[in-house]
Amino acid sequence: MVPLSILIIDDSPEDRTSYRRFLRGNPIYDFSFTEAGTLSDGIAACRDVAFDGVLLDNFLPDGEGVSFFEKLPCGPNGCPFFTIMLTGQGSETIAAQALSGGATDYLPKRVVDADTLAQAIHSAHERFELRRKVEREQQEKDRVIQELRIALDEVKRLSGLLPICAHCKSVRKDDGYWQQVEGYFSEHVGTQFSHGICPDCLKKHYDMESDEDGVPRSSDR
Repeated sequence: MVPLSILIIDDSPEDRTSYRRFLRGNPIYDFSFTEAGTLSDGIAACRDVAFDGVLLDNFLPDGEGVSFFEKLPCGPNGCPFFTIMLTGQGSETIAAQALSGGATDYLPKRVVDADTLAQAIHSAHERFELRRKVEREQQEKDRVIQELRIALDEVKRLSGLLPICAHCKSVRKDDGYWQQVEGYFSEHVGTQFSHGICPDCLKKHYDMESDEDGVPRSSDR
């Protein structure tokens, strides 16, 4: 079963009890509940606990539920939980306000029973998880694009004029310090070097030659 923490914001103890009873024994989710009787208490609870979802009454003693999203800073991608608006005075106007304000779904209280509430929560949770998956994929895409841009900028910089010592072949860095060419390229582009001796240097410095496979052998005199 999937654990799901739900915050119920409703000033009616009877309604809060009904919601818990409707969801008890659900075959898919293992629900845990937190309750708040006012808008301010609900907002305070959201700031202290990371809930998976909120059941929100629209008419509360200290304000309308539609103001919940304005008073709770949720960030550019919305709140980190799904929200189902519940009201005893359902209308298309209230439904539109709730959905445009940030609610995931809307249910008039007169139609709420075990089946409709469980289905609404399941649908809201599925949509919310899909949205989070898309957001994560977009974040990963943005990260890869940024890394590619940095790598491209580095390649462009390295493709320009690179000061190198004519004797020891050290490279002068941007800060004015000199660094061995192997270390410079390893640091900037991740290239790892293995060392060997070219045929010309092998003959010049060691009086040796190499065969077709690059294996050194003594020169014939």
